[in-house]
Amino acid sequence: MKNFTASLIAFSLVSQLISQEKPPICQDDYAFIKAGMTIEIPVLENDWCMTGHEMKLFFASSTPGATVNIVDDLIVYTSYYYFEGIDSVPYSVKDLTNGLLSEQAYLIVTVDNPGKEILEVNDVRAMVNAYGYQFCDITEYTPWFEVPKGSGVSSLFSLTLWLGGKDGSGNLHVAAERYRQTGADFFAGPFAGLYGDDYELDWNELWRLSREEIETHQSSWNDPGYQIPGAIESWPAHGVVASGQAPNLAPYIDWNGDEVYQPEWGDLPAIRGDQNLFFIYNDDLAEHAETGGDKLGVEILGQTYGFDCPGDSIFNQTIFLHYDIINRSEQPYYQFYAGIYTDYDLGYAWDDYVGCDTINQAYYVFNGDPDDEVSTILGGAGYGTSPPAMAVVVLNHPLSAFVVPSGYVGPSSLAYTYDEVYNNLQGLWKDSSAIVYGGNGIGAGSPTKLMYTGDPVGNAGWTEAMGGNPPGDRRVIGVVGPVDLPIGDTLSIDLGLIWARDYTGDNISSLALLQERIPQLRWYYENDSTPCGREWLGMPSRTTQKNTYLVYPNPVKDQFQIRDIGENQFLLCKIFDLSGRLLRLESLDGMHSIDCRSLRPGMYILNVLTDDKRFNIKFVKQ
Repeated sequence: MKNFTASLIAFSLVSQLISQEKPPICQDDYAFIKAGMTIEIPVLENDWCMTGHEMKLFFASSTPGATVNIVDDLIVYTSYYYFEGIDSVPYSVKDLTNGLLSEQAYLIVTVDNPGKEILEVNDVRAMVNAYGYQFCDITEYTPWFEVPKGSGVSSLFSLTLWLGGKDGSGNLHVAAERYRQTGADFFAGPFAGLYGDDYELDWNELWRLSREEIETHQSSWNDPGYQIPGAIESWPAHGVVASGQAPNLAPYIDWNGDEVYQPEWGDLPAIRGDQNLFFIYNDDLAEHAETGGDKLGVEILGQTYGFDCPGDSIFNQTIFLHYDIINRSEQPYYQFYAGIYTDYDLGYAWDDYVGCDTINQAYYVFNGDPDDEVSTILGGAGYGTSPPAMAVVVLNHPLSAFVVPSGYVGPSSLAYTYDEVYNNLQGLWKDSSAIVYGGNGIGAGSPTKLMYTGDPVGNAGWTEAMGGNPPGDRRVIGVVGPVDLPIGDTLSIDLGLIWARDYTGDNISSLALLQERIPQLRWYYENDSTPCGREWLGMPSRTTQKNTYLVYPNPVKDQFQIRDIGENQFLLCKIFDLSGRLLRLESLDGMHSIDCRSLRPGMYILNVLTDDKRFNIKFVKQ
């Protein structure tokens, strides 16, 4: 009996000791990081375990936004290049002394992605990416071309460039992307001779500007207390020549003609539209993992922009893309093509038709039936009844080809390799066989490079419906070219992405409305105007004018004369020191002498203002 009692006492003591053991207690940790970067977080620093005990990270799991590893007592978080948002890493800690585990805690990471922005100046809400793959969030492959804004319905899945040409020896060079799932052919940043390890991360950036900011800077750059907006101040006007970048990159207004971007002296970015997102990318940084094609060595300067014209349905539901494709390589290209690969998902993706308007140089998508339903299996919001229509309008070139791949196998399926891409750019199927007029473009018939050129509204010519095609998911390539692209030359392309919906009609009447709007859009482009009463470009035509003023002598000792050698009328001139301090204010006529004897020796800025121009002229006082 005594032994039994002693055993009970011993068991009770052990139980009490065990019950006093406590698991670690973890508190959530917080961090901030730029997309694509790596950060090490010592999460145990604010966690607790019993005195005299040792604790260690037990597990931490990867997330949609990053890869996660445990190194000693650190969580190593490497953000995905495409991700943006708040990411939560679940983790737990183990007490190595008593073996108990903590409850789950979180490392909460805010990831900023400066290479991902939203254009939303009008009734279109579109995602723009710095590396050229537009209107899609690659994190989860979510379409972001929402029209009307706030509807939650997208009309376009993605849009990107396909480029290809031949060098002097006939060798093919191609850069093209579909979805960046097998790699990339394009990379953020300008063409360079030297690319550092973080080059693409450093250039993963968009410059957001508005017409209001540009006009305010133009009128107020030298006003006391004026703060230059960050995008104007950091505008990538010049490259690092020592690294093999071009001396001039992003376009800008050079008021004094000294070929140096100086926003502190009134220089400003040359942008289009009322809201603009500028980006710059290249095909040269790495091997082409998507197509396997040889590099072109091109640099693309891009602007995605829109106008704030709420009273005009055309401009209120249209945005624009401007591309400057520059040959930065050391060889010219011949038979060079630029294709616009467009994955149309007009709401619900699996009931669409497409076509080509050869008169207005546009290719369009519309619903194959009067009801754009919501898929219960595949997902995707539809527009319902009276679905819209949408088009990509090539504003400054004729369409040389319009190709509609179909199926997943065979010569008419989507191109994957560089030679298949180039065949599509030439208006051929990917195996180089000819597209024929009629049906689905396959078989016997007359060769053509432009598919579905008929009119679905008038039920005339070659259309998808008349060819017997069922509606479905459509991916298309609109092509410009061929052109020669000499060393240092630029191919500029302007696109309008226009949308229309007849809310009292059906799918065909929406297409008819779109057909009415496209010529009107072209008229405004060709006449450099908008229905809002502003010019199409963000700056007036004086941006290209040269300095017509002459200051002599320069350097000056006592006085200098300023003479207009053009036809401008003087209004006012100001003299600033290099710190921006206003020293002198003079009214001028056609020729004027300015006394400089009171100025100390050094460099000064003479600012000349006329009725339509402003120039800065540097001079030296001896």
